[in-house]
Amino acid sequence: MNFSEVNAKISVSQIHGVGVIALRNIKKGSILFQRRNDLLGVWVKESQIPIDILQHVTSFCPVIHIYGQRMCFVPKDGFNAKDISFFMNHSFTPNVEEYDNKSIDSGESFTQFRAATNIVKGEELTINYNSFS
Repeated sequence: MNFSEVNAKISVSQIHGVGVIALRNIKKGSILFQRRNDLLGVWVKESQIPIDILQHVTSFCPVIHIYGQRMCFVPKDGFNAKDISFFMNHSFTPNVEEYDNKSIDSGESFTQFRAATNIVKGEELTINYNSFS
């Protein structure tokens, strides 16, 4: 394992519940996380989520309105297979940006999360949920 790539941890958030907190100073443009898009997630109508887990799902997953429907972006492989990027909280002035890429070698599509600003140790990593496609 390359420990120089360990930049953040899941911890208590000053914004909401839990979040992702920087373990060290991170320079603008640094790649923080990367994941294959085919493992990412799917949009589900809020009305399709069982009532007994609805509060858990909507407090954890981004919820937006699409054509009059409340939609939740849920992990494709379920909640037990999520990576640290799913814990980033929303901000309209985020310090993390998402970039869609495609591997030249394998042709796989993946998303990179990069530092949009210089981030200081202890700062919460945030992303604008409106940037998700």
